[in-house]
Amino acid sequence: MSMLTLVFNTSEKILESSSSENSTELALIGNIVLKTSEKLISTLVKPTDTNASVSFTLAAVEGQVFMVGPQVTLHKMPRLDTTNSSVDIDLIGMSKNNNERSAAVAFMSYVTMENLLKPDFFNTSNDKIKSMMSTVISATLPKTTNTKLTKPVNFTFRHIREFDPNGSLSCVYWNISEWIGDGCSVLESNNSYTVCSCDHLSTFALIMQTSRPPESQTPGDCFQNIFEQIENITDQELPLNTVTNILTVAFNASEKIVESSSSASRAELASYGNRVLKISEKLISTLVKSTETSASVNFTLPAVEGQVFMVGPQVTLNKIPRLAMTNSSVDIDLIGISKNNNGRTAAVAFMSYVTMENLLKPDFFNTSNDTIKTMMSTVISVTLPKTTNTKLTKPVNFTFRNIREFDPNGSLSCVYWNISEWIGDGCSVLKTNNSYTVCSCDHLSTFALIMQTSRPPESDSLLDLLNLVCVIVGLVFFSLALLTFAFCQWSPLVNNVARINICISLLLAHLLFLLTQPFLSLIRPQQVLCAVISGLLHFLFLSGFVWMFIEAVLLFICVKNLSKISSKKRMVLSTGFLCVIGYVVALVVVCVSVGLVPEGYGSKDCWIKIDKGFIWSFLGPVCVILASNTILFINIVISLNSALKSLNAEVSQIKQTKIMVFKTLAQFVVLGCPWIMGFFSNNSKVLEILFLILNSQQGTFIFLIYCVLNNKVREQYRKFFRCLCSNNTEDHSVTFRVITTE
Repeated sequence: MSMLTLVFNTSEKILESSSSENSTELALIGNIVLKTSEKLISTLVKPTDTNASVSFTLAAVEGQVFMVGPQVTLHKMPRLDTTNSSVDIDLIGMSKNNNERSAAVAFMSYVTMENLLKPDFFNTSNDKIKSMMSTVISATLPKTTNTKLTKPVNFTFRHIREFDPNGSLSCVYWNISEWIGDGCSVLESNNSYTVCSCDHLSTFALIMQTSRPPESQTPGDCFQNIFEQIENITDQELPLNTVTNILTVAFNASEKIVESSSSASRAELASYGNRVLKISEKLISTLVKSTETSASVNFTLPAVEGQVFMVGPQVTLNKIPRLAMTNSSVDIDLIGISKNNNGRTAAVAFMSYVTMENLLKPDFFNTSNDTIKTMMSTVISVTLPKTTNTKLTKPVNFTFRNIREFDPNGSLSCVYWNISEWIGDGCSVLKTNNSYTVCSCDHLSTFALIMQTSRPPESDSLLDLLNLVCVIVGLVFFSLALLTFAFCQWSPLVNNVARINICISLLLAHLLFLLTQPFLSLIRPQQVLCAVISGLLHFLFLSGFVWMFIEAVLLFICVKNLSKISSKKRMVLSTGFLCVIGYVVALVVVCVSVGLVPEGYGSKDCWIKIDKGFIWSFLGPVCVILASNTILFINIVISLNSALKSLNAEVSQIKQTKIMVFKTLAQFVVLGCPWIMGFFSNNSKVLEILFLILNSQQGTFIFLIYCVLNNKVREQYRKFFRCLCSNNTEDHSVTFRVITTE
């Protein structure tokens, strides 16, 4: 047994160290293992008068030897069994043909032999996949003089792999370098076992041949097959459900092409698009039926909508109704066209393709200018199937619903598809608004609406960095100002309510803006979240402007020496009343905007959309407030100028005058007046930088004017820092005393 273990361990080591798939080398090693195994097992045969057996089980091989002698009393020897196979052999009959009336059979089952004697060594003319369905076994007659079989030998193989009912089983034996099936046949087979019969002894196995699976087709090949099959349709008329089923298959195949062909060339996409159009137009033509008066057929699928309208010789209509889809409609003079045909019959087929722009891309519209091209409509096609004379009596009008955000600065073009590109010849825009565009064309084809917009200027990294730094600095000073307003003691005559709420509104607005900008790519797909963020920004910025207006009014009253007002007026200008104005006005504007145009929130930057004039829900109130604040600021400056002139010359305080001038100019920023520059900064880098700096530093100027330049507040700062320093000094002195004491 140890010798067999050594042989099989050695063969496994050879297999592990040699990656060669050379059939000659593998067959040579296999033959050596077989010969050695058979020689070793023959040494187990011992003389016996009756009968005897020996069996063994190793990791790589199982074996059994059965011996009969001259005085054997058995009429039939028992079946020799191993784990996965068994053999029935007429050893008793064979012993009678020997002079000594003795014989022995050695049966071995090799667990790993298929790694050497591979099933592919079964040479057949067909190109099939060959699988080893059994362990390899060998049956020999060691130390037996006459080895001629008296009966065929039967082997029962247990299937070691999944049985394929469509496969072909072959009982084979090993012949030096290949598996051969001569002299062996399959007696019976089921899912678990197969019984083979052979007329000789050798090394045997059970091999299954199965057909190779068809090579995986690319979506393009699949689409090509579908296209060819549809092209072979010769029927002139088909039922509606048949047409819709074929169209569904065709568009599913085209979607697979788009998914798998991310790097497809323009020519390939155009070719696929042309095929889809040709298939669709052929199929929809089979819905045209003969009619005496008029008839129509329509269908709606996820990828395409279709409608066919037919008129006959006895039609009573003066004009056919508009053919309408979800996102488009067409007006065509089909009655006039039918009059130009002999049978006074005509039909129009109208289709709207939901996903066709993935194949016939808007970039295929070749223009001389370098613009961004956007598909503003679904792609549609209009044909006159089974109509002899297709000459139009009037131009055809198409109404497209804009499926994307309308840019009033963009240029719209009504285009038609011409083999490999979009062309605008023969088509014109009749009218357009934020929602719809009407096109007129003098021919029928496949049409679309494309918008060209100027490419946005490349992002300026330095400007972006400046913006980030300014916003962060502004947030710091907003926070410092709020802390000062909250913890410092103020005179009862000082009303800080507007300044506090300006800081709160703009702090939250800038913070929300700062936190969302780096994650726009993640937020944009969440349309509801993006709309909520834009709504919050709308409310916070708008409430900030309302509080700026309140601050301007309060400052104007203060400068005009109207602080001494009646108790009734004092109640009117109470903190509660001001808070109601400051936040409710902004909330009302946002709520009305949501009610009127709910889809107006959630642009690509998670801000208010500019189409349909919705941006004026923000710009309108802002313009009114900025105009009012500018007027109030001018009046405040004039009043202050008069007050400064009336100062006593002996108390001429140049320093105080300079501070007053600085406060006045800083108040210009606090009241939001520099926001006016936003209307003029598009073409000026300088104005853009000034706009960015001034409007991000409102918190800085509030902190400077009302905190740093306020004598009483500065005194409280000094007390705070003096207290802080004295605490630190006491700590140090205590530490020193402890050290010296020790």
